[in-house]
Amino acid sequence: MVILREKNRPCIYTAGISSPGTDSNFKTMATAYGRLQLQHAERFILGGNAWVQFWNTTTDNQYRYKVLEKSDDRFYVYWLSTKGKYYIGHIRNRDYHIPANKNENQLQSAKVFAYVWKHIRQLDLEDFIHVQHLGRCSVCGLTLKDSKSIEIGIGPKCLKRLQVS
Repeated sequence: MVILREKNRPCIYTAGISSPGTDSNFKTMATAYGRLQLQHAERFILGGNAWVQFWNTTTDNQYRYKVLEKSDDRFYVYWLSTKGKYYIGHIRNRDYHIPANKNENQLQSAKVFAYVWKHIRQLDLEDFIHVQHLGRCSVCGLTLKDSKSIEIGIGPKCLKRLQVS
């Protein structure tokens, strides 16, 4: 089993504390907003513009990711660290692929993503690992306001568009 932590480093993110990350949007989304039900997690992550956090409540280790859909039918996965945003792999046909030549911290974050993604797809993620959104719609990026949207991580207009297509 993969433990959600960075080797030889304390937990990077703590709820309520902003990150000095290089992406200006990341600074405003530093607090995890809502825990996603496992049945909604895959759709949320594949929304096209998802900010997601995996939190191991046993160890308090947390990893944040940005998952962006590109025109080549791939979803590019970026690990958001205090030092910046790092490409750690992509999802294609629902399978996660880790590229070669990653440094140790990037490889660990990629392994964490791979582990959690596998268990999200199988709907058997351990209860102590939370998949959290950061208060933004995973499709358009707007702030989530109503309770149903907060529960699934997708705004009402985007959800209607997804259900139509």
